[in-house]
Amino acid sequence: MENRFLTGFASGCLAVGFLLGSKITDSGLARSLTGTEIEASEQGPRPTLIWRFETSEDELQSRITVDRAGDIYFGSDDHHVYKLSPRGVVRWSFDAGAPVRSTPAIGPDGFIYFGASNGMVYALNPADASPKSGWPFQAGVVESDVEVGPDGVVYVGSSDSNLYAINPDGTLKWVTLHEGDHESSPTLWNNRILFVPEYNAVRAYLLP
Repeated sequence: MENRFLTGFASGCLAVGFLLGSKITDSGLARSLTGTEIEASEQGPRPTLIWRFETSEDELQSRITVDRAGDIYFGSDDHHVYKLSPRGVVRWSFDAGAPVRSTPAIGPDGFIYFGASNGMVYALNPADASPKSGWPFQAGVVESDVEVGPDGVVYVGSSDSNLYAINPDGTLKWVTLHEGDHESSPTLWNNRILFVPEYNAVRAYLLP
């Protein structure tokens, strides 16, 4: 039987590492980040909760990133980014000074990239959470996920209506006006075209 892992959030808690068989049994309710209840029903063995990690009373709105070793990274409204082992043990936590709703991204250099609500875009060493030289980068409020290209360039939208490209050394590569939702996350294709959603459309940027 194939084993799978699920992750979930609930009001300041991270429930991760549900060990599953191929299916789920009785009808149940899953609560989304917006509080919406979603009904799910399949047949099979129930999942077993193998651990649960709790931050503070603040919400978790960041998604989870998992590295090759199985360590997980996520941000919290308690102003911290956490790195946990596959068994739920805290390896480190980093105080970003503001809520972190941006999902951490792993760059080609192995550093962890994310934005915070104070406008800072961070790059952290995965071993000890020490900041990368030249970082953080100051933008506007960042609540979207960052995109890191294969060349290490970081793309991020911001509340100041700008779309930023940041060099691997933390300097500005370029900035362009983007009158969309600053919570929209850019997506890079073929290291050439950057897709960015806005309120009722999608923009495609041909990169220089």
